[in-house]
Amino acid sequence: MQNYRWDNAIKNIQPAFMRGNIYEYNGERDVLFQAGKEYHWIDIKSFRYQSEHVASIDAAQMPFDVNIITDKSRMNDDYLPYQDYNGFYNISASEQIDAMTQGDYAHVHFYYKTPDGKPYRDKDVYVAGQMNNYVYNDNNKMQFNDETGLYEAVLFLKQGYYNYDYITKDKNDISALPDFTYTEGNSWLTENDYTVLVYYQSFSDRAPSLVACTTVNSKKS
Repeated sequence: MQNYRWDNAIKNIQPAFMRGNIYEYNGERDVLFQAGKEYHWIDIKSFRYQSEHVASIDAAQMPFDVNIITDKSRMNDDYLPYQDYNGFYNISASEQIDAMTQGDYAHVHFYYKTPDGKPYRDKDVYVAGQMNNYVYNDNNKMQFNDETGLYEAVLFLKQGYYNYDYITKDKNDISALPDFTYTEGNSWLTENDYTVLVYYQSFSDRAPSLVACTTVNSKKS
């Protein structure tokens, strides 16, 4: 798995060699992931202070309306290194003692611009991250606005710090993996976590058992 995601996990890889109780997996091309770029982020721990990447906050609305600065395709952009949460989020509130029970909610408006200002052909665009468990449905699906030339979506989020990406799904192939080649681009320099889960099932077992698990980092390992 990449960054603890199940939506693009590579499964059912068989060992290349078996020698006694040693199983060797050396098919490197069997476990290739899109590297992507470092995640986008927004800080909405406070609705009084307008943080970076927040264009405006309408506190007169209940829940609040938060407009994010328009994100653009990074497909042709150079890699920009910075520390992210690898898609995770943190519920927190600057002006509250206990954010879990006292934090407010907001309708957060996301905007995404394609390179030519036109919608992608045969592709749906989603805002995704651990905040919605990388589930792709109408709740995080973006709609293209012909008047503004932008993809738009509204997510109902609690105060906190969020990582997210713009991900495309093929309209004509429901089995196709989520893709961020067109929206985010890929760079081999991108820092990601990779988790390896090893399962074993003997002839007498009714189901496979998890026998080993480890997580490595692309830059720290």
